[in-house]
Amino acid sequence: SITVTKMNQAHFSWASLVSNVSSLISDDNYSLPQNPLYQTLETLKNERLDGHVVGWFFDFVQKYTNEVLSPRFWNHFEDFELKKKNSSKSQLRRWVEQRLFFAVNQLHSITTKLESFVHLLQDCLHPHRKDFLNRFWGLIQALIYTSNREFKEILYIFFDRKFQIFSKKRDRGLLGKKRRDRDSQDEEEGSEGHVEEEDDDEEEEEEEDEDLEEMSEEEELMFYEKLHQLEAIKMSEEIISEILFHNIENKILTTCRGKFDNHHLSRIINYTNTAVFSWLQIVLIPSQFQSKFTFLQWRTRLEFFVYETFAELRTSEMFDIIVEFPESTPALEDLRECLTQTQHYGFLVASLRNSFQQRLLHPGANTSVIITQYISTFKALRLLDPSSLIIDNVCQCIRDYLREREDTIRCIVSALTDDTNTELFEELNESAEREAQNTLEDELYDDTEDSIESSLPPVFPLSKDSWMPDLAKTTIPSELGKTVKKSDVLGTLVDIYGTKDVFINEYRNLLSARLLSLRDYDTQKELMTMELLKLRFGENSLNNCEIMLKDIADSKRINNHVHSTIKPEDGLPQLFNSTIISGLFWPQMKEDALSLPEPIKQLQNKYQEEYQKHKAPRKLDWKNGLGSVELSLKFSDGRSLDFTVAPILATIVLHFQAQPAWKLEELAEQMGVGEETVRKKLAFWVNQSVIRELGNNEFELIEIADGHSPEENSSAPSNEPEDFDGNEQENDAELEMCRLFIQGMLTNLGALSADRIHEMLAAVIPNYSLSLGDLTGLLEQLVRSDVLNNDAAIYSLRDVS
Repeated sequence: SITVTKMNQAHFSWASLVSNVSSLISDDNYSLPQNPLYQTLETLKNERLDGHVVGWFFDFVQKYTNEVLSPRFWNHFEDFELKKKNSSKSQLRRWVEQRLFFAVNQLHSITTKLESFVHLLQDCLHPHRKDFLNRFWGLIQALIYTSNREFKEILYIFFDRKFQIFSKKRDRGLLGKKRRDRDSQDEEEGSEGHVEEEDDDEEEEEEEDEDLEEMSEEEELMFYEKLHQLEAIKMSEEIISEILFHNIENKILTTCRGKFDNHHLSRIINYTNTAVFSWLQIVLIPSQFQSKFTFLQWRTRLEFFVYETFAELRTSEMFDIIVEFPESTPALEDLRECLTQTQHYGFLVASLRNSFQQRLLHPGANTSVIITQYISTFKALRLLDPSSLIIDNVCQCIRDYLREREDTIRCIVSALTDDTNTELFEELNESAEREAQNTLEDELYDDTEDSIESSLPPVFPLSKDSWMPDLAKTTIPSELGKTVKKSDVLGTLVDIYGTKDVFINEYRNLLSARLLSLRDYDTQKELMTMELLKLRFGENSLNNCEIMLKDIADSKRINNHVHSTIKPEDGLPQLFNSTIISGLFWPQMKEDALSLPEPIKQLQNKYQEEYQKHKAPRKLDWKNGLGSVELSLKFSDGRSLDFTVAPILATIVLHFQAQPAWKLEELAEQMGVGEETVRKKLAFWVNQSVIRELGNNEFELIEIADGHSPEENSSAPSNEPEDFDGNEQENDAELEMCRLFIQGMLTNLGALSADRIHEMLAAVIPNYSLSLGDLTGLLEQLVRSDVLNNDAAIYSLRDVS
């Protein structure tokens, strides 16, 4: 039974409990009397009032926090919105730090006292229960931290400022101790390599610098410790992550964006280790409040973010990286390391394909430019992923687009057979070297294998369980639904059309044009190129091309024989040479019907007579419209002009030598050519001031030129237009376009020969109609206009300086 004495004891104990708790929160200097209070709690426990004591205490904490602690804490920040509007960024950040410092210290002082009572309460009443502290801090957090929506923003401002100050202190220390090391590093990696973290505003940065020592390291550590005790750090982890992610991303962008010629990833990782992780260790204080495992989780998370963010930046710049390859090799190596960590290959493929669609695969891009970019893409991605998985998925869109362009084959073959430092020709060379090396290795291996097998006893065949596939013949499944196919850039270009025959036919056409333009029968360059192609495409594929080259060599021997038999005094000039081809093996050649002047026909007849004696019963079928003629024209006014022109142009001027004036219809009938064609050809000689038009379709030779004539004793074009009509607006537009392209080519590529310029113009200009003679005439016009230089038939831009 409850006696009056026990009731009085219980009442006294309860009153003492309430008095102690009230004094604890109202008197800053008050400390709990441990023993008396412990006895008081024992008395209440013996009277079975322990449950009431616990309930009362937490109700008291809830009421006190709600009515006193929370309002007092938030009173420190009541001007926050006003400060945001009226203060600068640096002023707001200093104000937040000061207010948070006072608020946290005040809150920590009271909660620490209450926490000591919680420990006493748990030890005395329920020593086996461990949830009193969690309940207490959960109550504090719920009533204080969640009662104001601005608290996260306040914490963000505070932690962001502390990280910025820490970074500046770190940078100042590095500059003071290792300036010499950094300077030497800048010399090696370029001045852009070392970029310090910057604030958004220089003036604010200076204001921040004034306050770097506002809080000592000891005070800062103690403050973080209080934040831990108040559970504020735990609830701020998301905010801290956001701050660190933002600063890492900003560091990557300011340091690495657009800079591909140096390795930057290692420096970003070094920044993360020395700045981010060092500051994080201070904030988390892992030895006391956080386990090492928790800190390792932070490290893993931030490291992955570094690799991911760096990979996203380089992926977005991949098109420009490929354009600058191979100078951008360091950027590709950094990206390769990032992709190894993140495995974001699918994003790279999608991003690069999208960049190609927007920036490359459109009508405004020249086919030769697309092919060059394709080659760079192949080589860059092969460095990024030697398995060729990315190459197969990225380059397919370029191959599909090239397949739709009419001039793709012509551009590929032109680049493939051009030895003036084109990437595709280099690839052909490397491919041939690899083939030769592989063949040599196979032969050596076969010889070694035969000798080994002959000295070994017979062995049983492998069982199906012990068989392993040849690694070179295996395929690796792709996450993008394709398989890896080892190939080189030339092989993938050939695969555009699914057969090599298309390339062989185009090469025949190109070889035909080049061989017919030769005047010295020198086929050394073409022979070397064909040998490389034979290693690539096989011997049988180029049989016709071999015969074409053999025809040129035979032509040289036959020509020498004819001239050794018929001397110039016998009526066959030494300059009269012929190229004899086997028509069945050469491509079909377009030829205009042309009747040559009688003196030329006589030369042809003499040449043919000797040929039939030498090669009976064969005979020659002359192609009068093909070939070239060297002319030296001398006029009554002393002019001397040299030309190398097509036979039809030479025929025109020879007719004017025999007769100084002609009507258009009579000249056309004499030549066996249509009037419109003759008019177009006459336009060239009119432009050269050799012939003038009198009107009524009548033309005459200009023996004495007026003030519009070319310079006397000048050297005229080495090859003249076959289809040049300066009177037609359409031709003028095409010639002007050619002039612009020529100047652009010579600016970017340096000196080029006429046939190389001809091939490139045919590849980049739609419906290109100029012949090689037309182009050479245009080039010589630019030479006389002081736009170009002509050095042994190699054209370059004239130095205007």
